[in-house]
Amino acid sequence: MAFQQSRLYLREAQVIIGPKVEGTNSAIEPVLGRLFTQNRISFQVSKSDGSEANSAKISIYNMSQASRNFLETLTPDDQKKGRGVIFLKAGYRGGLGNIFFGDIFRPQTNRGSSGGGEAITTKSSGADIITTIEAQDAGSALQNARIELSLGKGATTNQIISIARKKLFVSAGPSRGLRNKVYLKGYSFSGTIKELFDEITEQLKVTWSIQDGELVFIGEGQIDGQIAVLITPATGLIGFPTKKETGFEFTSLLNPKLRPTRAVVLQSKQLQGALFGKSVVASGAVKNGGIVGKAVKVKHAGDTDEGSFVSKVECIIPGLEKL
Repeated sequence: MAFQQSRLYLREAQVIIGPKVEGTNSAIEPVLGRLFTQNRISFQVSKSDGSEANSAKISIYNMSQASRNFLETLTPDDQKKGRGVIFLKAGYRGGLGNIFFGDIFRPQTNRGSSGGGEAITTKSSGADIITTIEAQDAGSALQNARIELSLGKGATTNQIISIARKKLFVSAGPSRGLRNKVYLKGYSFSGTIKELFDEITEQLKVTWSIQDGELVFIGEGQIDGQIAVLITPATGLIGFPTKKETGFEFTSLLNPKLRPTRAVVLQSKQLQGALFGKSVVASGAVKNGGIVGKAVKVKHAGDTDEGSFVSKVECIIPGLEKL
């Protein structure tokens, strides 16, 4: 903890908030977006490799009245519409990176309910005025967007996904192990886009998710193909990793490179001693003195002024059924 506290002054966070530009992959009109860099910022971000939307709760301290008025233009009476979007970058100096991008949105908890509150709230705490924004990665579209498809003979998975992706206004992200199935008799569907992707990926045995505005498809036992993240005590590992049934979990200093579906190389003598059995070696998880896992759950939490500034990650070891 002393190491983490010694780096308190190196913490950085940036927030950009603005209107969603419908019909394009561009999220914020640069002229209209607001950038917050000097304010105290705290946040909680939760991500997974599953189809449920990633979420964030971001608090900005003592923003101007003009900025608070601006935010009101992004939250219509119907909170489900999610007209505004938010970017959050965080990290230590020299390592600032994107850890969340999504719609300003508070999801419905059940049919006919708005979730019990608004997506943007402001309260006073002592001398501070704290504005808190709740958001989900493509949340409003995932919950509300419907699609009707009636494609002729020879329709393909890639064709179906391309049509649906454009309705979500997200970019194409990593795609590993997704087979371009041909539907010889054509393909028809009526329902939500989430239901469509669930149906297709169940057939093809892949998982899908939206990560920071990118639509991601990953085959069973595969990773996103990006450079693996090395985690050691020297790169920010905090305390001791924990052995799980099919992998491990750990806490590190906040690292924006950690995201679901990304490969993680964990070098920890304590964990290696517990895991280096025949099943782990056979899975191919031991490489260059480290254990290779696939991040499936990532939580970033921090405050630029005090407290923790960490990433908590749960990994599985591909090809390993049980430790």
